[in-house]
Amino acid sequence: MSAISLLGAVQAVCLEIGIPAPATCVGSVAQQVKQLVAYANVTGDALRDEADWPVLRKLATITTVNGTAGYTVAGQDGATVLPCSRIIQETGWDSTNSWYFAGSVTDTEWNALTYGIGSSPLRKVWRTTDDDEIEIFPTPTASGDVLKISFVTTYWAKTAGNVFKSVLEADDDYHLFNDRLFILGIKWRFLEQKGLPFVASKAEFDRILSIRKAAARTARTLTLDSRRARSRHFVDFRNVPSTGFGT
Repeated sequence: MSAISLLGAVQAVCLEIGIPAPATCVGSVAQQVKQLVAYANVTGDALRDEADWPVLRKLATITTVNGTAGYTVAGQDGATVLPCSRIIQETGWDSTNSWYFAGSVTDTEWNALTYGIGSSPLRKVWRTTDDDEIEIFPTPTASGDVLKISFVTTYWAKTAGNVFKSVLEADDDYHLFNDRLFILGIKWRFLEQKGLPFVASKAEFDRILSIRKAAARTARTLTLDSRRARSRHFVDFRNVPSTGFGT
């Protein structure tokens, strides 16, 4: 997570491209500083949509209401409501009944469930109706069932007081991404807008972005051995013949 403020990021970009670094950036009348602040927020919005970053992954709790099918997905951090940018697929759980809360189902599946013969499922399913809205089938007939679902919040920044927000608007606000990645995102966009060489900075940005995305969602270790053998070497006494190995 970031250790650098908006002002620190803008100053770092200025020093790297050889222009005067400002003492303050929010409220500055200098056009270049205004542009750098704008590109900082463009970079934050773009990075938010690049991956399911762990720091932006949140858990929504939905409590069913009898006769109500539609619900808003959102989270809570203290007094701050965390709005949803996108729902993470296949993360739903009906914690009241200890059942998988299946979704998001396709329109084909939804229509088959809704209009098909004998289509009432034993478990609840859901589909998205907006970025932060879901619809549940069958429509709940009981109030108080607790459903859990993971999502990525739109809030990718924080105040100096550690309150989530969706935009950098104070010198001491800070983003929630890798610092070097964020600085390069501002830098290459600014250079491109000015008609200056930006390809090297963009290439370095893409390289670090690829690394950070991989780190954010590490791949599982695949094995040809049994599930019970995850802690064992693939080649061992269980699958090597006692004679003739390697001939």
